[in-house]
Amino acid sequence: PLAGPQAPPAQPFSSSSSPSSSSSSSSSSSSSSSSSPPRRSRGGGDPLQSFLALPGLVAAGKASNRDAYALTAALAEKLKSEMAIIPATAVLNVSMAAAKLRCKDNALNDVIATHLLRGLKAYPHYALCNIVNALARLGYHNRNLMETVARFLVDEDHVDKLEVVDIACLVFAYGELRHGGRSAGELFERCAQRR
Repeated sequence: PLAGPQAPPAQPFSSSSSPSSSSSSSSSSSSSSSSSPPRRSRGGGDPLQSFLALPGLVAAGKASNRDAYALTAALAEKLKSEMAIIPATAVLNVSMAAAKLRCKDNALNDVIATHLLRGLKAYPHYALCNIVNALARLGYHNRNLMETVARFLVDEDHVDKLEVVDIACLVFAYGELRHGGRSAGELFERCAQRR
């Protein structure tokens, strides 16, 4: 599992709020549809809430990891079109859900990376480190993202504010992706000198 404090989830989809579980549904249709995974219907539905609910549904045996791919295009579009209003915690939750689901969708990962790069200073340290870690677990290597994060943490003197678990997330991410580079080297040299 990903390390670090958990951000509060962005109110994930729950089966009690879905139309299929309303009291006006017949018991036969309610029982058959209540165990199906959330999907974006033609009429709407929130791909963000549905995607965030998937890890719990997979754990409960009510969905499979493959169901995530049915939502990624709509989710990437939502994150892209609402980039200015999507909070950092939602991006963190999406990246962690994608890692748990092993959902390797580069279009979605590109949007997550773009959101992180545009709002880097607004991200709490644990979120920044966990997103980089989640993307690394998915095998997503965006060199610009990795260098920018390392440079930001060193240049803005954030290294001293990192928790040990944040450093562990970064060590895993940079190691998993075999990402070297001057900024990464400086980051880990500063981390080593810190304690």
